[in-house]
Amino acid sequence: MVDHGELDLLQPPLHQDWPVAASVRMPMARVEQASLAWVNWALAEDDPVFSALGRDEEAYRSHLLDQCAYRVTSHGPGEHFAAADRYGGRGLAGNGGAGRAAFLNQYYVKGVGRTPLLGVSDDFSHASGDAYLEEAVREAIFAEIFHAECPFGAIRTLAIMTYGQSVFWDAVDKTETLVLVIRRRFMRIGHFARALGFKSFVERDGSADDARVADMLMRFREAKGSDGVFRWLNLVGEAAAMQLGYFFAHRLNQGSPTLSNWSCNAAILDFGASSSIPSYRHINLDPVGVGVAYPNNVHGLISELAGLFRQVELHLGASAAPFDHARVIKAYTAQVHTQLLRIVGFSSQQISDASAAERHAFGQAADAFIATEQQSTVDLLRALACFDHRA
Repeated sequence: MVDHGELDLLQPPLHQDWPVAASVRMPMARVEQASLAWVNWALAEDDPVFSALGRDEEAYRSHLLDQCAYRVTSHGPGEHFAAADRYGGRGLAGNGGAGRAAFLNQYYVKGVGRTPLLGVSDDFSHASGDAYLEEAVREAIFAEIFHAECPFGAIRTLAIMTYGQSVFWDAVDKTETLVLVIRRRFMRIGHFARALGFKSFVERDGSADDARVADMLMRFREAKGSDGVFRWLNLVGEAAAMQLGYFFAHRLNQGSPTLSNWSCNAAILDFGASSSIPSYRHINLDPVGVGVAYPNNVHGLISELAGLFRQVELHLGASAAPFDHARVIKAYTAQVHTQLLRIVGFSSQQISDASAAERHAFGQAADAFIATEQQSTVDLLRALACFDHRA
């Protein structure tokens, strides 16, 4: 089991001003007609500004509008500056980090417009730099579910802001409202990983990405020491594996659990591709028809973490303790088995009191059940297409 307290103590420093080497500064202009469509008041309780304002909701609304109602501008010097953060991890679609989001004052705002970290091959919905109301509401709902359910929680949405603009999609005959999605500041594991697939519009931007990793790791080492950095990496890997085990047992699919979508305390984030899953079978969510075995997510996590561990060693020197693959697998498996016991009706106390032999026997039965289930595939895309046709 991961000690939440130790993991919190080993957190890398969340910089007041995002490091220059780790971001791209962008001029911002205030948007007209900005209005808060929704504020997560439960999460606002954790914002020191809300307390400083005497928990006055109208004053806090005005504060968020004042701090976050900006978009990237290419006209003039801008009224403000924001920092689009560089980060790595699989699944970035050729980006070098935040393609449509940025650190703005004390918040992280998505939908600010195109950033210089967009890759040349990104899909249009992301390449536009926009965020959309339906997407934002979906993310907010899933973030609350994952945060309430999962052992290390999720990065939640603080507020959704509209600004009087929309976009029409010809392909699906649909109009969507454009929004700004506001979250509290956080750090990703991916802030320490190279964006190796970055297809930048700028020549030699890969060297800037490498400099970013070196800068972030040096700052981390200054705060926690080399041993602390490596200890954190092992702990956060184990914690993320526990999260994945919980997701699988309860059939919650985040959609893309790569290093770019984990915070440094193993909270999961970004839920645009999230869904609930009807069974433990392989699920086809891919237009080319490739089934996805969700337990394999943990092997993808291990592969990314092991690569990051080697990358950290290149910058900080060899670790006294190697990356513990087996411990990550064990954390994942134990979580799956524990949650399946809960699902079939055992209490936390009964699970805690079970002998090693009893847990082993149940684990074998659970693994056999999952293996049998995963001999077949559920084609969710085909099912959704049939549903859309009937509608």
